[in-house]
Amino acid sequence: MVFVQSANDGDCGGTFDFRSCVEPDANLSDIGYDIKQNYPNPFNARTTITYQVPNAGNVRLDIYDILGRKVRTLVDGFNLIGPHQVSWDALNDNGGTVSTGIYFYRLVGNGYAETKRMTLVK
Repeated sequence: MVFVQSANDGDCGGTFDFRSCVEPDANLSDIGYDIKQNYPNPFNARTTITYQVPNAGNVRLDIYDILGRKVRTLVDGFNLIGPHQVSWDALNDNGGTVSTGIYFYRLVGNGYAETKRMTLVK
């Protein structure tokens, strides 16, 4: 299971739709794309990845194994401006458990791409 949330979560009158609820802060226009180191790292059953988006638009965040094979797509779609978090439960796209080892996560959006390394231990 993958959990995605905006770090700007707020009260939307009892229902939550991140596309209509979050209003961008004027200062957020100065940020660029950014992806932080996952935490915890190394991790066992679950890790969190935090990233920032400078403009609303499509973003993709994939997990790759040490051989460069795509293991899981965590984000593939529209994101609002600002910080976001996604959690990876060490499962692949088919719901199977992945092996202990080194993995890479790659954020791609509007000409930006950055990859970071993480370690899964069991």
